[in-house]
Amino acid sequence: MGVFAALLVLPASASAFTHAQRAALRAAVTQDKAEAGYPGLVVGVWQKGHGHFVSATGTSDLRTHRHVRTSDVFRIGSVTKTLTATIVMQLAERGSLRLSDPIDRYVQGIKHVHKVTIRDVLAQVSGFPDLDDQISNAVFLSPHRQWQARKAVRQSLRQPRVCAPRTCWHYSNVNYLLAGIIAENASGETLPQLYESGILGPLGLRHTSFAPSRPVPSPAAHGYIGGGGPPIDTSRWNFSWAWSAGGFNSTLGDLRRYVPALATGHGLLTRAMQRRRLNFTDISQDTTVPGSKYGLGIFQLQTKLGKFLGHNGAVPGYDSVVLYSPSSKVTIVAIGNTSVELFPVRGNPEAPSMLFNLAPDLIEALAANR
Repeated sequence: MGVFAALLVLPASASAFTHAQRAALRAAVTQDKAEAGYPGLVVGVWQKGHGHFVSATGTSDLRTHRHVRTSDVFRIGSVTKTLTATIVMQLAERGSLRLSDPIDRYVQGIKHVHKVTIRDVLAQVSGFPDLDDQISNAVFLSPHRQWQARKAVRQSLRQPRVCAPRTCWHYSNVNYLLAGIIAENASGETLPQLYESGILGPLGLRHTSFAPSRPVPSPAAHGYIGGGGPPIDTSRWNFSWAWSAGGFNSTLGDLRRYVPALATGHGLLTRAMQRRRLNFTDISQDTTVPGSKYGLGIFQLQTKLGKFLGHNGAVPGYDSVVLYSPSSKVTIVAIGNTSVELFPVRGNPEAPSMLFNLAPDLIEALAANR
């Protein structure tokens, strides 16, 4: 099946980036798309007072051959964790909970949660395992099944702990399913209400939605996974299993608006709470990106252009990464419609690890071609 590609880059007259910078950015995007096998890839890089670069290359729908567009809606996977952590911290500011509270105060009927605090869950230091393999397998066998977060957590916590609380960092979706349950129980509100009143409304994110059980809204970027035969379209799958850990959809434009607020706390959290969010654990031994750290639902990367804050995401059919540097005022957003680590359309053992590794290449392109 042929894939038509269109590279949409703003003309030099509309951007203060140099010709060398734009060429290097374009080369980084082209190389990553080819190596990782994304049918379509949308990327934006903005630096306040210096310039911008936006590209949409490849195909959004392999059936109709529609080109991917910057306005397309993608699932953003674990970028959802940043929103979930934010609403939990907003509840702490309101006095509805404390980050030092044990989670069994808000989550009843689930074993093995003793001595774990809300902060442990947000910081991924609870020692809880990730989702049970039986759940992961069932997602692919029954992609339209409706899941309940509490049942998924209960089943997953039958597995052995990875470590005692606060003795290791272990990335687990179970932590953020628990965070969603805690937020609803502590507030008496639903997650959609909390996201809307705490984040989407205040920031004007009109094309961002929490609808894990429903198809990706129009104009949808169709997500694809491989499996030995033709690519499988996941855009209409039920992602209720991901819920507060990975259930959001968004666009390039909305993510561009969101990630500076996430990184600085402006419009979302008080300065004191943002400082608590940015109390990091060194995770360089656990990732492929040197110098990386993890706070409360947020990564930190050390680069030539300063520290970048944000998150990446991957669910079947979609990859994403959002980053912002408060010092250099650079925003990076990249979203693609396959999942490199989860049954990619075209498997490549040498491919980058999701879009998280594209970001350093984009930063290098800016820094090296000033």
